[in-house]
Amino acid sequence: KVDNLTIRERSQVAAATFASGNGGDINIIAADSIEITNSKALPFPFPTGLFSVVLPNSIGNAGNITVETPQLKMQAGIISAITRGNGNANAGNITLKVDNLAAKDGSQIITSTFSGGNGAELNISAAKLIEVTDFSFLVSNALEFSTGVAGNITISTPQFVMQDSVLSTRTDSEGNSGNITLKVDNLAVSDSLILTSTSAGGNGGDLTVSATESIKLTDSGLLYSRAIPGSTGDAGNMTIDTSQLSLVQESNISASTRSEGNAGSITLKVDNLTMRDSSTVQTATYAAGNGGDMTIIEADSIDIAGFREGEVDENDGSLITFFPTAIYSVSAQSSTGNAGNLNISSKQINIRDQGRIMATNFGTGNAGNLNVNVD
Repeated sequence: KVDNLTIRERSQVAAATFASGNGGDINIIAADSIEITNSKALPFPFPTGLFSVVLPNSIGNAGNITVETPQLKMQAGIISAITRGNGNANAGNITLKVDNLAAKDGSQIITSTFSGGNGAELNISAAKLIEVTDFSFLVSNALEFSTGVAGNITISTPQFVMQDSVLSTRTDSEGNSGNITLKVDNLAVSDSLILTSTSAGGNGGDLTVSATESIKLTDSGLLYSRAIPGSTGDAGNMTIDTSQLSLVQESNISASTRSEGNAGSITLKVDNLTMRDSSTVQTATYAAGNGGDMTIIEADSIDIAGFREGEVDENDGSLITFFPTAIYSVSAQSSTGNAGNLNISSKQINIRDQGRIMATNFGTGNAGNLNVNVD
């Protein structure tokens, strides 16, 4: 228990187990602030931060990391819970209780399993604001050759801002990926990625976002659920519940499969959906797996407009290809799986300036059905 804690330049607070005994917990309560800073991102092999580790050949479980402070500031810092142990040695959980969290300059909050043990749960609760910027990462992984399950990521805060950063759960093994659950008032995702995925036999995690006020995706902001090439597990489902959902500047919400596994579904529970600048909401199959269904439930309004120019004819200057703002379900040219169905219910739908709502098929599988209900 301290007023202020500063960890700098390859310094560490760590708890580890090397054998059959369990690792100890790390519990930090700072009345004012905690700063984890380093002059360079990813300064391996001596990173700066908080660590709970199950080391190779050990069978004990790792301890938990619990941090409670008004201000948690990370600059190229790391908070990590990892298991590399034998058998079913589990990683410890990470719990952060703060007013404000600022992670920038390549900071990482990461949980991983490399073994038969399960990955850690990552729980972040911020009373005011979370900012993840400048190529920083919040990640939970079940890595190749592991059989344990990746941990879930749960984040609760009024304001969640992502800029040039990644929030993801992933499985590269037979264990399932963790789920991502966001409970916020406002979510802003700019040039950043929120992703659940599978590249192996485990299933991808579900992505659930509940925002009481708004979700804004800008500058190629991405919400993805994917079954990556080579995987046999199914991708997770995506559920988005908010009053105002806007996608601009080629932003994208996508559930897709490029493998034998099936794509997840997309469910949007929104009052108003606004899309511009070649932004898309899509379910797709590019392989043998089936595409997921998309459902937009009882919206007040859906407004789709605009496109991005593609290839131009050198002779007359006409557009040969262009990329419309669109809601669509597709079975791509390379696919054999069936596309998902597209179900839309809204009081008002406006489509203009080359906007699209489509259910299409370019592969050998069947196209999905398109059902639109306007009250």
